[in-house]
Amino acid sequence: MVVLSIAAPTALFMLNDSANARLDAMQTTRAVWMVNAILEECAADAMYAEGASGYDAMENEPAYIAGLRARLDDSLADYEPFGLTWQVDLDPVVVTNTPGGPRAVAQPGLNDPDYRRIAATVRWSTHRGETKTLNVDIVVARP
Repeated sequence: MVVLSIAAPTALFMLNDSANARLDAMQTTRAVWMVNAILEECAADAMYAEGASGYDAMENEPAYIAGLRARLDDSLADYEPFGLTWQVDLDPVVVTNTPGGPRAVAQPGLNDPDYRRIAATVRWSTHRGETKTLNVDIVVARP
């Protein structure tokens, strides 16, 4: 009985700590899945120059983000119960063939190639209440 009273609390503490470590690892995995889903949608949008969700639509960042949220609501709804939140930031367009601007390798058929950086951020809390952040950026070019 004495051995059991000493060993049981220690074993339960170790089991609890192990379960919490697995929970934190799963939250990180969920964050990676979430940021991938967001950036895949943005990359797909950038494949089209025009349209409500195309590359040109990104010029109006608030409207584009609102449309992106509406399109992703169903697929990302499963992450909300786990406390994951996200945001997307769009950098201004960089035109590569302007005097004094950055230079790119000339590509046949492109007069003024331009690009922009899209940054996706996912935040969540660990079992200890610490806030974790995953930032992933991609660069998209005008089609």
